[in-house]
Amino acid sequence: MHRIFRIAYICGVLFLWSASPSVGAGRPDWWNPAWKYRQCVQVSTPDKTNRINTALAVIDTLGNSAPKGADIRVLDEKNQPRPYHVVSEKNGVVRVQFQVPDGAVRKYWVYYGNKSGQPAETPWNKVMGKLTLETWRYPSRQSPSSWSHMIKMRDKIQKETQRLGIGQREWINERENPFGENDYYMAIYNGEIFCPETGEYGFATNSDDASFLLVNGNLVAEWPYGHEESRRWDHKGTIALERGIHRITYYLVENTGGQLARAGWKLPSEKYFSTIPKDAYVHELRTEVVSYEQYESNISCYFTCDRAQSIRFNTDERDFVTMSFRDCSTSAIGKVAYWDWRFGDGGASLEKNPRHEYLRAGKYKVTLHTKDDLGYEAACTREIEIAGQDPERITVRFDIEKSRNIVMATEPLVLNLRFRSSSEEPLPLTLDTRVEDMNGGLLSLERDAMKLQEDQWFPIRRSYPPRLGKHELKYTLNYRDIPIVRQKLVVIPAPDVKTRLGIHHNSLVDGEGNLVVLRTVESVAQGTRELLRRKLREDRPLKVVVFDDSLGPVAPGKKSYRDLLKEKISEGGRRQVEMKLAGQTQGASEFPLFVRLCDFPVDVVAEDPDIIIIVCSITDVLNYVPIEMYRRYVSVLVDQALAKPKAAILLVCPPPLVMKPDLSRDYAYATLQLGQLKRLPVVDLFSAFSNMGTHWRKLFQDDQYQEDPVYCLYPNSEGQRIIAEKIYQKMIED
Repeated sequence: MHRIFRIAYICGVLFLWSASPSVGAGRPDWWNPAWKYRQCVQVSTPDKTNRINTALAVIDTLGNSAPKGADIRVLDEKNQPRPYHVVSEKNGVVRVQFQVPDGAVRKYWVYYGNKSGQPAETPWNKVMGKLTLETWRYPSRQSPSSWSHMIKMRDKIQKETQRLGIGQREWINERENPFGENDYYMAIYNGEIFCPETGEYGFATNSDDASFLLVNGNLVAEWPYGHEESRRWDHKGTIALERGIHRITYYLVENTGGQLARAGWKLPSEKYFSTIPKDAYVHELRTEVVSYEQYESNISCYFTCDRAQSIRFNTDERDFVTMSFRDCSTSAIGKVAYWDWRFGDGGASLEKNPRHEYLRAGKYKVTLHTKDDLGYEAACTREIEIAGQDPERITVRFDIEKSRNIVMATEPLVLNLRFRSSSEEPLPLTLDTRVEDMNGGLLSLERDAMKLQEDQWFPIRRSYPPRLGKHELKYTLNYRDIPIVRQKLVVIPAPDVKTRLGIHHNSLVDGEGNLVVLRTVESVAQGTRELLRRKLREDRPLKVVVFDDSLGPVAPGKKSYRDLLKEKISEGGRRQVEMKLAGQTQGASEFPLFVRLCDFPVDVVAEDPDIIIIVCSITDVLNYVPIEMYRRYVSVLVDQALAKPKAAILLVCPPPLVMKPDLSRDYAYATLQLGQLKRLPVVDLFSAFSNMGTHWRKLFQDDQYQEDPVYCLYPNSEGQRIIAEKIYQKMIED
């Protein structure tokens, strides 16, 4: 009984001891209890040369320091004061320099939290690092072809020419010569950089004209000869380095044109190259916070963060910034065992030292909630600013390959989508596809996930069923659900095209640059022959548009079938007839068939004619336009013409060609088939000419060269008369 009571008593004492708020108070190693906070900082830039004797600590006091950092004190591991100088204080963030005895990795204590504390700075002879640039006049105007060539040129230049200037710079990233003219000079940068990891580093140069980059005297990256700058870090090399300070040297030989000297690197743990940032160049020795403590507190919560990387896609201005967070919390009597991060953008993590990618620049309030193994809790909230710094530029290509620019009424639309990335690491992306009607109504929605490998195409094949009416295919390529590339393809029924389309890489595009696919419709002409006869008999002006690029001459002084046809229709001038020619593509830089297709809605349909004559092009025959493409093209023209129900329409087959008579046969047959399908009259010039035996060849003979035949693309005057007669006969026949 007594034993049980004794055990219960001991347990109760232990419970009261663990619950007591004074546990952990009055730390024995605390320098002065009047200072309520301290952060332990460690020199993170080992300097084997022991040349630099000044370190810099950046302390976020969370508003707990005296104004202007008057209460800041710096002590070494033995609690001995170190000479220090408060460089600046803003919003509770204090930048303080202090003296270090050597370049070794050591820990120091920075105390604050005594609002009545007074400044106690002590001066010392500061020795710090620097990045210097010197430029020299460069009269030879010859770009070095190699590093050995560069050395010879440097020695000669420094011996025989004038130094333009020397001074300190912030980083190797300049577009001018700060000490003189921007042409014909040699620039040499010398400085120290801090490499925060041990491992294989990548170094690169990007320049306008020749450049060379050395680390610790070893050539790592070069881009000899004269050239313009690149959009990527193409000229690079690797070197194994220990964590610490290393010497960097950079040469630029500038001739004329643009100027650029830029040094880049890739840390062993990073994916991408980026410009070596300003804070990598060593001035003071850098420090990092390793722990945070509050006097008379069982658990103290604090964290630090650094930019790990930032990337930017294509020409977008958005940077995706990855931050690296590090816990600096301490427990006076236990061990920190739980971490709950809230990154201020909805993201969270339970890791001790997480990385988090921010999708937008801005200021975020980050909160860390910690708990030790005894159950004590603490939290810390800091506002951090997210901004990209010389982001790695990643190019993402998205191509839409159409099997056809024209699809038939009942035919599915088949597309091959291709994606490609310049990212050195696999890039996770998603593709959202929305099919919408012209009022924005959603017809279908799909999402595809992909992982792009560097410079490898990722294909997706899509088939869309035929739909009535104009609709849009909207593609959005996303990174982390943020759009980085958008494409739109518009499917337009042929009769709905009212404006002139454009051509880009043999594809049709609208006025906004969106890809266009035309779809034929199942419309047919109603009573075309009756409409023709009625228009010819009416006693009113008649407007005729002939869509032709090759059947008749366009030179002044030569009568064409159009002139003769106009005479016949006007009945010798007794009725007013306006005859207009459209569809001329001579000298077109792009495919003439598509040029005529783009012109037709404006040059023909918009003219509101009484009669439309569509002459199938001899040029298409000579260009060996595939019959299937030709059939689709003429179908679109007919569908667009049928959008004018008051216009009478005639089709004219191409005649046989002198050198290859049968070449026109399939085109004529396709035209006749289309006329039958659409219930349109067709003038069969191929049969009309072929039925003349061998005589039809003389219809292509130049009128001026009867004895020594010279053949032309289009028929001569006699041929023009026959064409006019055949068209007129088709107009008036029952």
